[in-house]
Amino acid sequence: VPQDLANTIWAYTTLGRVPEAEIWRALETTAVRVAPSMVPQDLANTIWAYTTLGRVPEAEIWRALETTAVRVAPSMVPQDLA
Repeated sequence: VPQDLANTIWAYTTLGRVPEAEIWRALETTAVRVAPSMVPQDLANTIWAYTTLGRVPEAEIWRALETTAVRVAPSMVPQDLA
């Protein structure tokens, strides 16, 4: 579920902790899989978490998130862009 991923990455960020390498790989694999089902809030939270953790998504993940951004942009409200 996309919200589960967004919430998990957000929680690590809120704790100020970067997940261990194995966990991070699992989360990134999940990001590629669930990105097509993300709603604007999931996308915003996921990208915010990457930024806050100082991480740059791998190319495959970035493509998935950008594709999602194009899909959800028409339904975004100001909060999603803030």
